[in-house]
Formats: sequence, C-alpha cells, structure tokens
Amino acid sequence: MQIFDWLRRRSIRSGLHRNKANVQNRKPVPYEKTSTIGLLYAFSDQGELNTLISFKKRLLKEKKKVQMFVYYHDKECPSSPHYKSFCKKHLNFFSLPKDRDVFALINTPFDMLISFNTTFSLPISFISAASAANFRIGIEKEDTYSLDSFDLTFHEQNPTVQTIISSFDKYILKINTG
Repeated sequence: MQIFDWLRRRSIRSGLHRNKANVQNRKPVPYEKTSTIGLLYAFSDQGELNTLISFKKRLLKEKKKVQMFVYYHDKECPSSPHYKSFCKKHLNFFSLPKDRDVFALINTPFDMLISFNTTFSLPISFISAASAANFRIGIEKEDTYSLDSFDLTFHEQNPTVQTIISSFDKYILKINTG
C-alpha cells in the first residue's frame, strides 16, 4: 500500500507541475466584473445537487456564464442538461484525469472557480489545484493530499452546499463593498 500511495503522490505532483503556469498567471476579477464561473461538485446527495443547480440558475440570472461539473464516483455518468459529468472511466489508475474533456475543464480560464467538495474527492481536489481559474474558492479540509490551493477558503465543520453558498454570499459581498 505504501508503494501505491507513493506512486499516487508522485503522479499528483507531476500533474500539478505540468499545470504550474495555471497557478502562476492568476489575476482575480472583482465579482461585479466576473463573467465566467465554474462550479465543481463531487456527487454525494441529490438534494445537495438540486441546491447547487438552483445556485447555478441564480448566477445565470445575474448574467454570469456558468459551467457546472459533477463528479460521480461510479463507472458510468448520468447525463443532465444542467451540468457536465465525469466519473471513474475518465480517470487513470491513480484517480487523476485522463479524459480530454476534464483537461479542457482544468485549462478553462474561469474568472472564478467554486469547489463544492463537501466530502473528500481526489479528482475534484486535483482539478481545483490545477485549474487555470483566476480566483478559486473552496472549503478547507484535512485530507491526505492537501491539494487545494484556494484564494478564498471557508472553514466549515460539516460543510454542505448551502453553507458554502451562504459563505460565498457573505464574503463576496464583503470583498466587493470593502
């Protein structure tokens, strides 16, 4: 098991190193000028997913271009008109992306990327860390890989999609009003 864990960590570092330019070229955009937003979610509950879909609709009403991506920890991905999905078949042996659509997501320069990784999910953590997004938002988790590199981190004991949305509303308003 230690060899596998070592190989996984090495693969993660290699993947992040390839996307090093994504981390170095970030330029935050004020929320009122934000035009593109990416939402990431590791599926755990249909109610939580419905809450996230409602949040996406709210952002669309605010004239934001929103792309939502949901990771399913299964071999097959359900399809939806509300989001793009990916699953285990889009990942390599180490649970890292191997699919070009997932790499396209990583290389999309969103003005803002919000990670709703309420339960630890290595693929979501890796995408968050490697993303070309200008401003990354997420929750702090104590996990074995500590990949997430957020510009705005929420500290929640038992995070839910709704608590992340509430924190987002609270802090983005504070940042924009000074």
